[in-house]
Amino acid sequence: MKSGELIKQLRQERNIKQKDLAEGILSRSAISKIEHGEHEPSFDTAMKLIDRLGVTLSDFERLYFDRTSVSLLAQYFTNITDTAPNNYHIQKIESLRKHRHQNTVNDTVNDIYIIVENYKDLSNKEINMLRETVLPVWHHFEKIDSWQKTDLYIINDMLFFFQLTDAINITTRALSKIDTTYPELVDLKASFLNNLGLLCLLNAEYKQAITYFSQSIAQAKLVHRYDISITAKIRTALIQQHSDEIKHQLKLLADLDDQELLNRTKHELALLKSRIMA
Repeated sequence: MKSGELIKQLRQERNIKQKDLAEGILSRSAISKIEHGEHEPSFDTAMKLIDRLGVTLSDFERLYFDRTSVSLLAQYFTNITDTAPNNYHIQKIESLRKHRHQNTVNDTVNDIYIIVENYKDLSNKEINMLRETVLPVWHHFEKIDSWQKTDLYIINDMLFFFQLTDAINITTRALSKIDTTYPELVDLKASFLNNLGLLCLLNAEYKQAITYFSQSIAQAKLVHRYDISITAKIRTALIQQHSDEIKHQLKLLADLDDQELLNRTKHELALLKSRIMA
């Protein structure tokens, strides 16, 4: 189901005509296209329509989840591909997905993961451009009290786009949500902490980074997520300049028989070494 179908259902339930819903926001024909799934509204436009329907974004999200397994946030987040640099366009997703073996919630989240993962090689100018695209979505979404599982996975991948202080606050809230509502998502907790540790490392906050990596390793061990624990150990060893430990952990990573993860980790290691030594 597309968001337009739910908008149509809510409009009809409230006996609101298309022209009345559209007034001052967009044309009646545009509303018709949205409701028939021929066009997806921008995030700001969708917010205006939802508000006119007398529904909060949180309630819209809940209603949407009752009808589909894909998060509303996922739909809006994928819109960043419309402004992405050509080298990282969504058209590459299909070929990338064939080489990826990640157990995520659904294909949409997997696509987002791939997009974000590739953005890590972008220049600061390109990253800032993408932040400008993603932040408006987040500013609306952070006001929602109820975060679904899919939302948490997406937020974890969005961490890369935030300044460190904001990322810490976001992670704290996300971990609290996992503890109270989705305690089974231990692997996601480990991933959040590992990503936050990486952000600290990139910001030269090495003591904080080691703390988060240590917490990530502890969580990963509980669910036997060796990929997460090993990458956290490699990042920790890099900060501590323990070259032998890095080699040892890379060997363990190779034993997992995931060549893509191994190559990605080696690539990251080279980039991080240049940053730390700069």
